[in-house]
Amino acid sequence: MNRTLTLDLLDGRRNYESAAFCDGGVVHLRLTGWSDGYAITELVAEIPAADAADVGGLLASTLSAFRAPPPEESFFGSLLDEALPSGPPPSPPQRVPISWPPPDTRPPNAGRPWAPEDLDLLVTRVEQGASVKTLTAELGRTEAAVRTRLQMLRAPRPSPAPPRPPGPAAPPAPD
Repeated sequence: MNRTLTLDLLDGRRNYESAAFCDGGVVHLRLTGWSDGYAITELVAEIPAADAADVGGLLASTLSAFRAPPPEESFFGSLLDEALPSGPPPSPPQRVPISWPPPDTRPPNAGRPWAPEDLDLLVTRVEQGASVKTLTAELGRTEAAVRTRLQMLRAPRPSPAPPRPPGPAAPPAPD
């Protein structure tokens, strides 16, 4: 469910966007406020679906107690007016669609049990000198999973980077 609220005020326009969806008995909520192209508010919450209406009522009654002073009475507003450069406001940033919740970016086999064929391939490729980075791509695993599995198998680790040439000798320590 998506909703938008636009407020035309003396000091400009503010837009608020809310997005909510229910997943497994939990309501995921995101509220974002925009003013002059800048995000001014962000609220993210996860609420049990059974409590959502009551929590929403609590939030509404809490916020209804607050009323902002008119712009001319705002101490911070006058400070901001003095601090901001004169001239036209900057153009708002380009809006980029946000995927929420974010897509799963883990490797395809992350969290899955290791198949015997994968273990054989891991050992064979390490013996051939494959790097951990190459192994992560070939096996669809995270770097940590590959390193941990190599330790568990007590297989030789992939060769490290060649050693650095020795630098100049350090001067002897004063007595």
